[in-house]
Amino acid sequence: MSILRDEGFSHQGCIDIFDGGPLIEAEVAKIRSVRESQTLPLLVGTPDAQAPVWLIHNRRLESCRITATPGAWFRVACWWTG
Repeated sequence: MSILRDEGFSHQGCIDIFDGGPLIEAEVAKIRSVRESQTLPLLVGTPDAQAPVWLIHNRRLESCRITATPGAWFRVACWWTG
């Protein structure tokens, strides 16, 4: 739950009737990973071995695809190995 709180979610006092856990919510614009996301051109290549892992999304609601892969910044683009 602390990870979600760090992202901007909060518990509003409701409990899930199916699993008894807290219901949490956030306005999309207040979610940290949404606020800090960027749209960049994607270049296929080979980043170095210490490249950080990035989430890459095709930005489509229908046929949504998201992957986590090592990548590196190259000026205004992100290299990835996929």
